[in-house]
Amino acid sequence: EKRWVLVCPDMGKTVYENEYYPETTVKWQPVPGGQWIPKALIPWLRAEFSLCLTRETTGIAGVGFGARGALLAAERNPEMFGFAGGISGTYDAESVPASNAFSCAYGKFKENKERWIAADNVITLAPSLRNTIVFMAHGKREHGSPIEYSQIVLIKMSQLRKQNPDNYQYKFVVQEWGEEWTIWNKFLGDMFSYFDTATTTSAK
Repeated sequence: EKRWVLVCPDMGKTVYENEYYPETTVKWQPVPGGQWIPKALIPWLRAEFSLCLTRETTGIAGVGFGARGALLAAERNPEMFGFAGGISGTYDAESVPASNAFSCAYGKFKENKERWIAADNVITLAPSLRNTIVFMAHGKREHGSPIEYSQIVLIKMSQLRKQNPDNYQYKFVVQEWGEEWTIWNKFLGDMFSYFDTATTTSAK
């Protein structure tokens, strides 16, 4: 018997930015989405329900931009999350310079290119996933989120694991065909199975 407690907050329109800028036109809450999870949600779950008390029993996962948010949260708070999952993620802002969602957070790409590249960069922060169990999945023929969005993160993860094979654990699952919701449901089962069988250690 598995005893998972799933907490699914409605994160609305956020790309999990860690701060607001003068050019930011959509502010999800007074606190940026990237800060709300570790600074508001997790402390509340601990205080009210005695959940998320250790990293070994706490994971975070998401789909699409939520996948980006999950990896960023795990990277920025390695002492908090022992597991991180990303399904059909859009991780790298620079890869989608025409994105309205990123423009609303960071300003237009042409005028704020350095910010788009440097701020909230999942790839740059990937070394912080040391001793974190990472699951990623993507449909091979998804229209809204090409599989290449995940592959650029996996290149970095592969490099890290090659350098430190005992400290970086990840699994990548690809689905050839299927509608998005259908394959996402499958990926959820794959993800929980992987989290169940993998082991995690304290952040070092």
